[in-house]
Amino acid sequence: MSPPDPSSHSQLAARFDAAREGPPPVEAERMLADLGARLFGLTAAPPRLGRFVIERRLGAGGMGIVYVAHDAELERKVAVKLLRLHGPDRDGRGAARLLREARALARVDHPHVVAVHEVGDHDGAVFLAMELIEGVTFAEWQRGRGWREVVEVYLQAGRGLAAAHAAGVVHRDFKPTNVIVGADDRGRPRARVVDFGLARAGDEDGVDLDVTDAAPPTEGTTLDEAPNDRLTATGTLLGTPAYMAPEQLAGRRADARSDQFSFALALYEGVFGQRAFAGDDLDDLRAAVLAGRRRPLAGARSGPRWLLRVLDRALALAPARRYPSMPALLAELERGLSRRRRVGLTFGALALGIGGAFAGTWAASPSLCSRGGDVMAEVWHDDARRGPRRLRPGRSPVRRPRMGPGRGPARGPRRRVGGRLLRDLRRHSRPR
Repeated sequence: MSPPDPSSHSQLAARFDAAREGPPPVEAERMLADLGARLFGLTAAPPRLGRFVIERRLGAGGMGIVYVAHDAELERKVAVKLLRLHGPDRDGRGAARLLREARALARVDHPHVVAVHEVGDHDGAVFLAMELIEGVTFAEWQRGRGWREVVEVYLQAGRGLAAAHAAGVVHRDFKPTNVIVGADDRGRPRARVVDFGLARAGDEDGVDLDVTDAAPPTEGTTLDEAPNDRLTATGTLLGTPAYMAPEQLAGRRADARSDQFSFALALYEGVFGQRAFAGDDLDDLRAAVLAGRRRPLAGARSGPRWLLRVLDRALALAPARRYPSMPALLAELERGLSRRRRVGLTFGALALGIGGAFAGTWAASPSLCSRGGDVMAEVWHDDARRGPRRLRPGRSPVRRPRMGPGRGPARGPRRRVGGRLLRDLRRHSRPR
């Protein structure tokens, strides 16, 4: 095999250098190293972001490109998300603001939010080094699961959102694919919210924070994907249309109540197996959401009515009519779950109490059974044992009931036995 032509490599490098205005520099370096290795057998040092050595691309989200990287100092695998400013930032204020908000997210220390180990910048691009989570997305995990299990794990994700809101960070693109479900130390499901939008990173001065050159969504836009990754420009449509709040679809600024709407949409889908609003394209979906026109639940999976009432408020068209905060919504969900548990425990305790009372009565009063023979002996006497008397001709075998003085029909043997046993039962069951 002939050695690679250095001039070809130089030309290829020049082409990638010219393309640096498109992908972030580290992405161009990674593409160049990968292509050079495949075409020319060249071995190039992997690109680095600070102390993190980029190994491979993991995926792209609403905030940027995610890589699997190696932390050379702490000898661990991490996920590195590379963010990039798009648009004019002549005085560097946009980058500084993005870095400040990324550090705000890093301060969110919560078991249901992806942990951010480090925030830095590289060639004008801000990156976040995060824990590398093993698990599946909520969209995969929730398939075929009961409503209670889905609600309980969504509560975890909701607590993560609430913690981020408390730190001043709004997600702006909450959806089932932005929640990773793994396992905790005991093997129980553990949800962690990922891919935060850092909505407050550039709401000032019209600075546009972007990772792509995508245009706002138009007709035919896929509703399950984030068509535009711009984070902060006023009036720009952000997030994933299928999980957007009405104010986002209208191009207005989003806040924590917008996250609440998106959370309720995702939970609604996880419980009932269908989305609350239908639309074949963006225009249809926007019209349905802004009109509050829900899909009928006929044929959907069943869920409790109390949960539907809670979601009704969280899905209110006007933000002011929703719950005042994520903790308020979560409190209602927890109250509904605990109420169902209390009803089950009450009925179980009642059944156990009744069974225990009867068991205790019979155990403490063996004479109830022992006296049964005496009572029967009083009724089943010698005359009764002789059998029925021979009837005279013309007499009916059915005897008329004997009438007691002012008491109606006299008690027969069975009634006398039952009455005595009942009296004994009452006497022995009285508290002592």
